[in-house]
Parts: sequence; C-alpha cells; structure tokens
Amino acid sequence: MKFLCLICAEKVMEYMPETEAQAHFQEYAEFTERIRMSSHFVGANRLKPPDSAITVRVRDGKISTTDGPFAETKELIGGYYMIEASDQNAAIEVAAQIPGARFGCVEVRPVADDALTRSLAFDTPAQAKRDDKQQLATGSFEVITKPLPAADPQAAPCPGRMSLDKRFSGDLIATGKGEMLTAISETPGSAGYVAIEHVSGTLHGHAGSFAFQHTGTLNRGAQTLSISVVPDTGTGELTGIAGHFSINIVDGKHHYEFVYTLP
Repeated sequence: MKFLCLICAEKVMEYMPETEAQAHFQEYAEFTERIRMSSHFVGANRLKPPDSAITVRVRDGKISTTDGPFAETKELIGGYYMIEASDQNAAIEVAAQIPGARFGCVEVRPVADDALTRSLAFDTPAQAKRDDKQQLATGSFEVITKPLPAADPQAAPCPGRMSLDKRFSGDLIATGKGEMLTAISETPGSAGYVAIEHVSGTLHGHAGSFAFQHTGTLNRGAQTLSISVVPDTGTGELTGIAGHFSINIVDGKHHYEFVYTLP
C-alpha cells in the first residue's frame, strides 16, 4: 500500500535562522538517505513557503485567485514523503522517523489504489490514455490452495508449489484453476510468488475463458502484486480480452476489481 506523509510545522526552513535551517536541512538529508535505502521510499519533495501559494476557485464558471493557502492555520505544509508500507501501522512507524514529527506533525493518508483510480494512470506519462472500451467488473471469490510435490525436493521449501482452486461471483461468474511457485526468505516479511491461472465462465454475460498471470513480492512487509490477462488467451466471447485484476481482502473475504477491455 502507498501512503502520503504530509509534513506540517509552525515554521518552514525559509523562516528559520540560517544555522537552524542548515541543521534542519541536514537532518532531513540524513533521513532521506536512510529511507531511500529501505523498501519504503516512493518519492518526496519540499514545498515552497505558503506565501508563494495561489488558491484557485471557480464559481459560476469564473476563475478567481487569492494569494496564500486556502486555510489560515498555525501549522504549514512543508513537504511530503510518498512511502510504501504493508499497512497503516507500518506507515506510522516510518512517519514517526520523519524529523518534522518532533516539532510539528505528519499526517499519514492512504493513497487510493482501486482499479478505476489506477486506470487514470496518475503515475504514468501524460501520453498514456485510458481506453474508451475499458470496463470494470467487481465481486468476490473464494480460494483453496493445496501443497503440491516440489519439482526439486532437495530445494524445498524454496521454491514451493501450490495448486489454486477459485470460485468467482459477481460480475465474473467463473472458476479458476492454476498453479503457483513460491519462494520464502529467511528474512521475516520477504517472499515472492508467480502463478498461472486458467479462468472459465462468464464476464458481464460474455462466455469464454482466459489466463491470468500473477507476480507477487513481499519486501520486508511492503507488498506489490500484479495480476494481468495473458495476451491472446481469451476464447469464445472473451476472445481478445486484456486487463488487470486487483484484490482487496476485507475481514478475511477476497474482493476483486477487474478492469478489462474487449474488442
């Protein structure tokens, strides 16, 4: 999961005495170097003082601007870190290390990661455009995994083999059968898996089948997961299907969002 850490303080570097500002900058430089070396860093930047801000409003189609920030507050937003963390508690642990937390505060807010938000391609080049044929399927699924004999017993438990048996409901009514390979590190919170899954059923009433390719990594608690349709595996009314599948686990139940296109 990605989290935005907004750094708020009563004064920013431009309003500090020179020696204090230099010490402040050095402290942030050291923290930034540490977090860059970790699995948490995604991005960061410092903001100019609020007196350089312009607030924009549109009322009845007319644009108006005023100098300064929208809200009159003692604490000013001085910058941000975008981080990757396994959950909110892990994000709080990272935010607590940001120097500004000691003399101001750091607001930790999750970044939206649903399928429709990702389809807007905020973090891709501007020329990447959303396909007008893109559709969204949502629902839930149940999954059963079972251990399979290792291809090389001498190498167990790395890699391990598991079978996948799924039942999808919602916009996708289907079964999924597949196999996954896993690798688990001796370092807590680090692992990886790949899988191929054959899905057969109906998607928004279109009957056919296709294959999913899974790639998942857990890097000391920070998780990344990519599930996409293998090109040209669609059959029947799902011939030519392409798309990306995301999973959200709530109270132990697997929910999905499937953004896809059909010719």
